[in-house]
Amino acid sequence: MDLGAALIRDVLARAGLDASDLGGVIMGQVVQASTKMNPARQAAIQAGVPIGVPATTVDRVYGSGAQAFVSAAHEVMSGLVTCVLAGGMENMGQTPYLLAGGRWGYRMVDATAYDSMLRDGLNDAFSDRHSGWVTEDLVSRFKVTRKAQDRWALRSQQRFAAAQAAGRFDAEIVPFELNGRKGETVFSRDEHNRPDTTLESLGRAGAGVPQGKQRHRGKWARTECRRCGPVGGRRSLSDLQPATSQVDDAHRKTKTAEEAWK
Repeated sequence: MDLGAALIRDVLARAGLDASDLGGVIMGQVVQASTKMNPARQAAIQAGVPIGVPATTVDRVYGSGAQAFVSAAHEVMSGLVTCVLAGGMENMGQTPYLLAGGRWGYRMVDATAYDSMLRDGLNDAFSDRHSGWVTEDLVSRFKVTRKAQDRWALRSQQRFAAAQAAGRFDAEIVPFELNGRKGETVFSRDEHNRPDTTLESLGRAGAGVPQGKQRHRGKWARTECRRCGPVGGRRSLSDLQPATSQVDDAHRKTKTAEEAWK
């Protein structure tokens, strides 16, 4: 909850709002095992939000943070509240392992420990396969070559590195202090990118999923701890129209993609 609380405090400070101005807090989080009841509520209280302000945790897998924004917009547009803080938080490094039969005990038999990061987050619930296999299926179906993927990944890495070096992300990141055995460490830069990436190094990269052939680690998200979020509020209904138009446009594009998939 420390990540979410740090986010909420910083967003309120940047927006010039008092925590009591909020009508609600909505946070997306996918893997909630062992995080206790309603993580959004915990983060809000830890950030100093009054206990009278409700908080909701939403899970729409990869779209959880985006769903938090949409849900916040719905509350404002419906007139339920005038100001909502929405965002997302995730700490993949603290996801626990699960013992499905531990509730009633095991007998003389081996027990399986399930990785909650996979079971609740990355594995498809219907096929029980890693979500990376969706990419494997799509690139095979649409005949996207490995070389084309490598060129795309290289461009992404180069653009990321250039933008980071130019300080484009500095204002978007809240420095986070972490106390460890070697003292205090301050995280203020995204460590995911690989500025030294080349086509040759991408060509040598292995598959991102077991037995996979296409999607490799050059385009793969690592185990991460992240949080993000803005404040949403109502000044007038007309202020919300551009956002509504963007949602409608995204919906049309999604329907078009669905038709292409069929």
